[in-house]
Amino acid sequence: MPKILIIEDEIELAVNLKKVLDEEGFTTDLAHDGLIGAAMLEQYQFELVIVDWNLPGLQGPEIIQAFRKRGGFTPILMLTGEGDIKNKVVGFESGADDYLTKPFSAKELILRLRALLRRPLEFKKNVLQLGALQLDVDASTAAMGEKSLNLQRLEYRLLEFLMRNVGKTYTAEALLDRVWPADSEASVETVRGYIKTLRKKLSAEGSQPSIRNIYGLGYKIDLSDD
Repeated sequence: MPKILIIEDEIELAVNLKKVLDEEGFTTDLAHDGLIGAAMLEQYQFELVIVDWNLPGLQGPEIIQAFRKRGGFTPILMLTGEGDIKNKVVGFESGADDYLTKPFSAKELILRLRALLRRPLEFKKNVLQLGALQLDVDASTAAMGEKSLNLQRLEYRLLEFLMRNVGKTYTAEALLDRVWPADSEASVETVRGYIKTLRKKLSAEGSQPSIRNIYGLGYKIDLSDD
């Protein structure tokens, strides 16, 4: 369930986009201003970004260009009401990965997003595996060996993130930024509660892999039972 940022100043369109993506199982954040969207790109990590061209505060191409100059590699889909080839050239030259002209169908948007999400290395595999633990990304299901795991949506999202970053340690604050929507009322205590619940569900089916608390550093998932 990739986390997607939508930077779109047309409120009705932005809300409808969020609804469509939420129904597809994505986690979405909204920004209705170019400066706010650019700030969110600096502060949070997303797996994909949808950017409108004409925005208050900062234009879409400017946001993308600045993000690329900072080393940002997240796939970006640009939206615009202008279908002129010159605009498309400017959009691609600024660093956009794909371009969609308004009006567009929700089905085409989803197909383009899924195509973009398949490009990065970390999204090439549809099944993530660590020891006996398996996550089917397409089906959003998890299993330990032959036993299915009953996970809530955010439990799955948290586990997926950790499994995509095996061996890496993240603080509760970092997990909150990367897994939960920016407008969520969740806190670091919420994250710790989810970690505790996930540990119980994993340990009930076997000792490995495990989510470990590295004192003073944070949490990580691995096969070690030290």
